[in-house]
Amino acid sequence: TKLREVDVSNNQIRLLPDSLSRLVNLEEIDLSRNRLQVLGEFVLQCTHLRRINVSYNNLEHIVPAVGRSPHLQWLS
Repeated sequence: TKLREVDVSNNQIRLLPDSLSRLVNLEEIDLSRNRLQVLGEFVLQCTHLRRINVSYNNLEHIVPAVGRSPHLQWLS
């Protein structure tokens, strides 16, 4: 897919679907104001991802591999 930006903020999301990893051209994702507890490894499959907004969630764990994402510039 050629999808580059996704905004799913304010949706009471608790779990991210594995299908996110198929968005290989994704550059920005806004997951803010949901109910996420984990930020998983889908980030590694989205090799163009530059910005992730996970503010105002219930995050208990961010997978350490997120820090190794090659193009990630901003994580909030």
